[in-house]
Amino acid sequence: GHDSSDAEPEYNSDIDSDDAADRIDAADQADIRDADLGDVRHDDVAGVHDNGIAASEDGDVAPAGDRPGHAARKAAVQRQPRVFLQAGGYPVDRVDAPAPIVPPAAELADVDAGAPAATLLNVAAAGTPVRFLGIYVGQRVDPAYQIQLLTDRYYGSFQHWGYRARIVQGRRLLASAVMASLLWHVTAAVVIPPTTVTAWQRLLTRYVLGRKRDPHENYRSLLHTSWHHDRALGAGAPHLASGIRTQRLLMLQRLMLPVDERPLWAPLVLAQFAECMGALFRASHPYDFLFYLPHQGTKWLTLTALHPFWVSVWREWSKTPMTERVGVLPSFDTAMNMPVWLTTYGPMAVGPIHHASKPVRVARGRRWCLNGARNRLHALRDFTTPGGAWLSWQQFVGRMRIRNTATRVYLSRHGRITLAVAPNSRAVYAHLTAVYNTLRQSYRVRTDVVLPRPPETAHPFATTIKNHVVPFERWPRATVKKLAYHAPKPTRTHPLISATRPTLAHVRTYLSTSRQLLRAATPVHADVWLRLVLRMLPVNARLPFTQHIEPDVIFCSHDCSAVETELHAFYTCPKIEPLWAWLDTSWHPLGAAVRWDTVTTYEIRRSFEKVLPNAACTMLR
Repeated sequence: GHDSSDAEPEYNSDIDSDDAADRIDAADQADIRDADLGDVRHDDVAGVHDNGIAASEDGDVAPAGDRPGHAARKAAVQRQPRVFLQAGGYPVDRVDAPAPIVPPAAELADVDAGAPAATLLNVAAAGTPVRFLGIYVGQRVDPAYQIQLLTDRYYGSFQHWGYRARIVQGRRLLASAVMASLLWHVTAAVVIPPTTVTAWQRLLTRYVLGRKRDPHENYRSLLHTSWHHDRALGAGAPHLASGIRTQRLLMLQRLMLPVDERPLWAPLVLAQFAECMGALFRASHPYDFLFYLPHQGTKWLTLTALHPFWVSVWREWSKTPMTERVGVLPSFDTAMNMPVWLTTYGPMAVGPIHHASKPVRVARGRRWCLNGARNRLHALRDFTTPGGAWLSWQQFVGRMRIRNTATRVYLSRHGRITLAVAPNSRAVYAHLTAVYNTLRQSYRVRTDVVLPRPPETAHPFATTIKNHVVPFERWPRATVKKLAYHAPKPTRTHPLISATRPTLAHVRTYLSTSRQLLRAATPVHADVWLRLVLRMLPVNARLPFTQHIEPDVIFCSHDCSAVETELHAFYTCPKIEPLWAWLDTSWHPLGAAVRWDTVTTYEIRRSFEKVLPNAACTMLR
């Protein structure tokens, strides 16, 4: 029943319903607002006495149940679970439970007595996880609870599905369609520690390349890490960290949509960013944080005011290359509107100094810079006069010290009280002046010409798509995935680089043609061929580090006393070489002798494709 004490009930307000709130129509939102959901207390309802009697303006009293709108308010309370189920995508017409909440008899009495609607909801105790649309939410719930459940389910999928694929292509399909798909629903709303993502990725890669299903099983990769995730040049194993970053950037896109298109939660998130940015926040440019790094130790930012999920979004964005974020050179007016204090934008750097607060070495000087930001001095545009002229040193210092209660004074030799200059202030002014002059030179704007003050502009994060400049919030999903992809870059030479294939472009063409030819072969033969050309076969020559235990481990398994390499195992071994001689008869009409060097040469394979499409299939068999 309803507790009539003064203690306010605890509300579970951490439910992350993804885009569920976007699908609640206006009528339902009005019902929710009319239901007085909030921290309205029983004794604070205007015009309601302790005995549940409502007083009118002329002094007459009436039972609270007879008040106008009370029945609609009561019905709205009972409709709320159904509204949220409908917004979350559940077919409420075919769902028997959970049904709309029916308050107990004691709570119905409270409704008749005029109790607020919020007290009629079932509130979970603090620390109790509540599952909503597959995500566990609640007050003061251990974040590791959801992650551990997901990890157990993810590891269990390898034991259940891992035996259903024998080749690399099949395991890659299972990894992307089954194992990784278990993660995406949760990672879209839950912050995953990097160590957990690394553990997930380690098992996924080991499964694709080596059929390993136990995270604690020993494994030595036969393919360098550079080629684990490249679909065209390597094994093509899914890269989980890139997928999570894609989800974060897609969520950032929704936040940056225009006012008439953004979701209902966007103003709440922007308010958190405004509190986090503090003096650096500009209402005209709410996305200035995209130029900054989410540093934990700086006093310019208050990351504790920001939800951990959006800290993760900000951190993933900051790890993307600036040259790809700003794919189109911004205009001069846009550059003049960019922030200067903690920016990571390249043209704002002069030598080793990357931003305007970098020259300051003491705490008092940093507080002086922060006070200048409170005085709305954020961009180069703010350091110009209304007529467009650059501020002089005296004007600059005067604007920076406005409302600065920490300004120090001293008595000069002439007996005058003089304002002290903040430490490193001249270095800050020199840096800003150098950035301004460099910017004008890069845009070929004469420095001896006074330009009008630039107008306010939008953010510069845009790129060219089909000959059109598209802002970040309008980028297609494929472009966002390309920006988010950050698999390890190649640091080793590709195993297929040779005299006939000197570049990666030639290797890509060769592998593409090979995969097309191998579609006619059986999957097992195609898998052996792919692992052969990528040097992924576990021949004994790869085991010299175990010779101190087994000296003969590197020799051929056919007892021919030769080191077992790919060439020996598939061509020069006395047990294998007669098979090549037998194939010469079949290939003689084509005019090409079947040798080790010919079957791995792109030109010979292309001639086979023209003469006989299934020739490669016959050769492999």
